[in-house]
Amino acid sequence: MVVGSRPIGSIDRIGSVDALRGLALVGIALVHVQEHYDCTAGGPTITSLMQSGIHGALAGKMFALLAICFGFSCHRVASGQLNGARSAATVVSGRRMIVLAAIGYAHSLLYRDDILTTLAIVGLLLLPMLAIGPRRLLLAAALLCFAQPFMLVGLVHGVAPVQANAQNMGTDIAGHVYATGSLADVIRVNAWTGEANKWAYLLASGRALQTIGYALIGVILGRTGFFEDGAFAPWPMRRLLLLAGAAMAALIASKLYFPRGWIGTETEAARQKLLVESWTDLLTSFAYLLLFRTLWSGPMRKLLQPFCALGRLSLTFYIGQSLLLVPLFYHFGVGLCDAIGVKEAVLLGLGAGLAQVPLAIWWRRYFLLGPMEWLWRAGAQARLDIPFRRRNRPAIFEASLQSSVAGRS
Repeated sequence: MVVGSRPIGSIDRIGSVDALRGLALVGIALVHVQEHYDCTAGGPTITSLMQSGIHGALAGKMFALLAICFGFSCHRVASGQLNGARSAATVVSGRRMIVLAAIGYAHSLLYRDDILTTLAIVGLLLLPMLAIGPRRLLLAAALLCFAQPFMLVGLVHGVAPVQANAQNMGTDIAGHVYATGSLADVIRVNAWTGEANKWAYLLASGRALQTIGYALIGVILGRTGFFEDGAFAPWPMRRLLLLAGAAMAALIASKLYFPRGWIGTETEAARQKLLVESWTDLLTSFAYLLLFRTLWSGPMRKLLQPFCALGRLSLTFYIGQSLLLVPLFYHFGVGLCDAIGVKEAVLLGLGAGLAQVPLAIWWRRYFLLGPMEWLWRAGAQARLDIPFRRRNRPAIFEASLQSSVAGRS
């Protein structure tokens, strides 16, 4: 059944969240293409200033923005905001995460650095925390995650085995298989070795704990109405943006100082740089979030508006990026891993990222959901009668798109 052009059981959308999610997807496409989707026999390396700039500006930060949006969505579902009615929040949220984990694992068989399984596990861990009432307690938990307590303990007591494993990820066998193996070889190595290497990196780099913190921030922002136009105050946010920039500059300076400063050994220097990188990514991500929210509240919204359609189809297009681009690089497909240079990778990444926007807008004219969004919802609700095609004419969608200028659609 549908209500107007929206299926029953869907969550009222907030335009700023969809646009932020869409922008993050474009950034992720650019980062993954720069990394050649991990297709290299010797591990991904940065060989130019352009690569370094793109990696420093986007890697980890776009994922952080997606994690914040994910936490916001968890809050919306868990609080029962389904067509304005309360729902069996815990049951619905739990099923959604289990189905998302299954979709993510299937995706990881093609591309090991899948983020869906990570988000699904974080979502399950988030369920009991969503019952915490005071926002300051959620904020305290997020700050604890961002402080990276395990990494700090490791600095005092030595390198944990998982950290040592993650530091050697650049030379793991998976990258060689991607560059030389068949599709069956890729699936076989990703089914276990690739997945193990990914989680070793997530744990060692602090990304796993940081993701929980980002999701908690998304929950807090949902409760405070941060993404709602009426609750946003631009001027205080601009001050916070300046403070985040100053702190980030200080962290970057300390990062450059580490190799020749108060470091005892090369291993300790690597651990300390890893810790500072996690904090730098954190501040950069929040700076991007504040900048986006400030721009969304002004005349720049018209330029950001088209990304809303992409954000609403984020699951479909995230997996679609891999289905299209992984065979382009890997040996079992076109095998362009070693044939695409830095400039070509930048152009391809930008083209692939931005091309998703008009395609998403076109799709939304005729369909209520993307294929993967439909599969996720059908799996979570254990039924197949989920509306997929629009019954209304495309003109109705155009009116809906224009109405999201007010912040909602």
